[in-house]
Amino acid sequence: MKRTIAVFLMIFVVMTTLHTFGESNQPLCYNIFIDSSNQRNPVIYVMTTNADSRNSITADLVLNDGQTKVFGVERTMNITGSQTVFSLQIPESVTAGEYYIRFSSTSLQMTAQSLIKYLLTADAGNIPNVSVTPSSHEEGRSRDILIYIKMDVSDYTGVTAVFLNGQGKQAVDVNKGIGSFKNGNANIRLDVPEDVVSGKYKIRVQVLNKLKDMDYTITPSIISAEVPEITSLGVSKAYLVEGRISGNIIVNGKNFSAVSSRNTIEILNQMGSRVGTAFIPDMSSGETISFPVPSSLTAGSYTVRITTEGKSAASTSTFTVRKDDGISAPTPTVSNTEPLIKSVSLSSEAVNIEGKISGSIIVTCSGFLTKPVDNRLHIIDSSGAESVFAQLDPSSSGQRLTAPIPLNLKAGRYRIKFIINSKEYIGNSTFDILKDDNLPTDNAFSITGIDMSGCILYEGMVGGNAVIHGSGFNAIPSLLELINSSGELDGNKATMVSYTQNIILLRLPASIKRGVYRFKVTISGHSVMSRDSFEVAASPMVTPLPAQGDDFSGIVRKEENTPPPIEIKIDNIQTTIDKENNKSVTEVNGHQIISKLGVNSGRKAEIVLEIKDSDETAKEVLFNTEAISIIVGNNLDIKLSSRDVNINVPLDIFKQNSSSVLRVVIDQVSDTKFVETIPPSSIKGLNLRTPVIDLKVYKENGPITKIISNFTKNIGLQFPINITDETYDIRKYGIYYFNEIDKHWEYLGGRYNKEKGIFEGETNHFTKFAVIEPNISFSDVNEKHWARDYIDVLAAKQIVKGMGNNIFLPEGKVKRSEFATMVVKAFGIPLGTYQGKFIDVKSKDWFCLYVEALEKYGVIKGTGNGYFSPNSEITNQEIAVMLINAYSYMGKKPQKTSAAPFKDMGKVAHWAKDQVDLCYSIGIIEGKKGDLFDPIKKASRADTCKGVYNLVKALNRF
Repeated sequence: MKRTIAVFLMIFVVMTTLHTFGESNQPLCYNIFIDSSNQRNPVIYVMTTNADSRNSITADLVLNDGQTKVFGVERTMNITGSQTVFSLQIPESVTAGEYYIRFSSTSLQMTAQSLIKYLLTADAGNIPNVSVTPSSHEEGRSRDILIYIKMDVSDYTGVTAVFLNGQGKQAVDVNKGIGSFKNGNANIRLDVPEDVVSGKYKIRVQVLNKLKDMDYTITPSIISAEVPEITSLGVSKAYLVEGRISGNIIVNGKNFSAVSSRNTIEILNQMGSRVGTAFIPDMSSGETISFPVPSSLTAGSYTVRITTEGKSAASTSTFTVRKDDGISAPTPTVSNTEPLIKSVSLSSEAVNIEGKISGSIIVTCSGFLTKPVDNRLHIIDSSGAESVFAQLDPSSSGQRLTAPIPLNLKAGRYRIKFIINSKEYIGNSTFDILKDDNLPTDNAFSITGIDMSGCILYEGMVGGNAVIHGSGFNAIPSLLELINSSGELDGNKATMVSYTQNIILLRLPASIKRGVYRFKVTISGHSVMSRDSFEVAASPMVTPLPAQGDDFSGIVRKEENTPPPIEIKIDNIQTTIDKENNKSVTEVNGHQIISKLGVNSGRKAEIVLEIKDSDETAKEVLFNTEAISIIVGNNLDIKLSSRDVNINVPLDIFKQNSSSVLRVVIDQVSDTKFVETIPPSSIKGLNLRTPVIDLKVYKENGPITKIISNFTKNIGLQFPINITDETYDIRKYGIYYFNEIDKHWEYLGGRYNKEKGIFEGETNHFTKFAVIEPNISFSDVNEKHWARDYIDVLAAKQIVKGMGNNIFLPEGKVKRSEFATMVVKAFGIPLGTYQGKFIDVKSKDWFCLYVEALEKYGVIKGTGNGYFSPNSEITNQEIAVMLINAYSYMGKKPQKTSAAPFKDMGKVAHWAKDQVDLCYSIGIIEGKKGDLFDPIKKASRADTCKGVYNLVKALNRF
């Protein structure tokens, strides 16, 4: 026998018993061997003593979680003597993976191991499909690498990922990543510390007997050989009041161009102690760095220190945060601001030479709701005479007017006039037409136009980035000056942000006074002045915020039940149609927001921007820097309301991008085209109840555009729902997002708001979304089963799942850890990081974060002495305690209307009696036949579904 066993791949479990042989006559199973030579038909050897054919043992196959049974793989054998031999048939339909063979007996004492790991290795064609994000990063930065794996293996099958150096050995500073599969997908995170040097690496993924290598690169960091120097500090759209800080600090200096994004800026107080740290943005220029003012700063004066590659520079100038006196607000909030012409310029390709004219006039406006009534720009010469007009292009809007330059204009300086609502508007900005002899001949560069659309042009509030268009910008400009209408410098200098051969991106100084200005650019000793000008208008009035301590009936303290913000609707926003790209473009007007705020006395408000319906599938909403400044300064939330979806955009997103232009795109995806691009399995059993909506946010800084995919705060989504078909079950609805990597829909959550007729939820990222009703049912829960409705609804809500192979096992028992997971999923209780709150809940346990979430929020306390007993089957009275505690967590105060009338209430433990009474009072439990509660009875899977369903219904969470 020993020789036979030696040639087999076997697992040997050493006998551990309380009695030695001969000291007890009780039937005993003391050892089990498994011969896995034939993987699909393993032979099992069961060693027993004092047992005969009246005793039996059962073997079944379970997933790697140790509890989920694989349907159809089970065998029970009667004992045939001291050694019983039988085989277990594993069909080909069972996928490769890590399993356990589980042994149980009702007539044998089991001292042998009841769970024995069993591997079904993958066949030759079953290899992991791996993608890695990102595929490279810069040396000196710590980085989380996300690895996505797809493979046809069983749930809970383990997968590892290791980071290999050029010699094929594991990098010593990078720990192995470990994960497991669910529905054929697994995700692993590798943490690469900052001290891993640059070079070529590989990420090796191993699943069962399969390996897959992916290339990864760490690029050298950019190191400055020069010591940075700070020459001055400034602020941009900043409000430096303790407790209400906003805006940016501008650091001007030298030798910033090679600063890597991993280097730091530190805020120092008057004692020289560090009170704040920021990372230098990747897009900082060689002479300017901008970063948000830390909101936690208290009143006082501060300096700035930059550190790069061990080299530091500290500012000699300071900035000051003052105490809150409750007197002034950072941005205007009045309704009587006049519309204005912000700038007049020529298009970048324009030629402004008399007799050779081509290109367009571009007029940037603010506060105009419509285009000129006669659809014209009137051209006024230097004598004030109206010499000619230009017909507007069809693409013109109230915010941006474009028209061809009249070909018959003579050399000279011109202004623009147009007529809206019978009123004439004349801009102070000018443009020039030159004679050939006016052209510069000794300069290697030229300026063809300016773009001020990204600027705020109010005296005392000037900010944002301007763009100078031209050619021949082959070196860093040494001077960027602003020349007023009298041709004087006035000491105003702009700060360069970045430049290319054709574009200079610059930041305006905040100190510019009211007036008309042109740019003067100096490169390598040569100077050129822009022919176009722009205007800084008078500052609008500012409405003070209420002083601290004043009593306002409309203000509710945070600890009280704060009502929702006042909704202020704006439905007359200017929208233009882009037929070529099949989209409508809506530009948010800051003046319209200001005019609406004037009647609300500073109360918290949510601006609802009504997006007009159109035939175009895509709707683009544009927020320029002026609009964003007003939104941030007035502490506003924004809701975009469209026919297909409403989007609640929190204030933080505008704060984090206050110096950028944001474009939100709402695109309805064609159902037919979308379905053609995805695998059929991804929509099996899913019924679309709304159109598929693709959401994107673009962030623009001058010529640079980036997509913002993830957000630090959740964004609210509301889908209008029209319930017309009685076959639809709103309780099963959910918001789903489309996983672009794995090509399948993933459940996000949400609930139906009957009063508003919307299905609402939240997301922290943008992609494709839809409201879906899944069709989920189980073969062992037929239509006549008393718990069919509870089970189907909770399964649709992803609160419960089946046991595999379309089996639910409604009469199966539920462990305490499993019920804890149900409660967390049902009420959206947030998960944290593992803290080790219970002795018997380990970090490797799949349920550890769910159990600890309930402990954190007071829903559970454990079973005493630091234990939770996760694998104990839960009783009816334990369920009652958890459900009432969850009810309280949701902000409800349960009221006892009467004592539970069950005949066996005397058997209820003292620690659960009140909760049982409360459960009965609010309709969560109903009792069983004979008016019994059965407090210590082990609850079935069907019982727990009914309890959770009733509580979700009582809280109106469907």
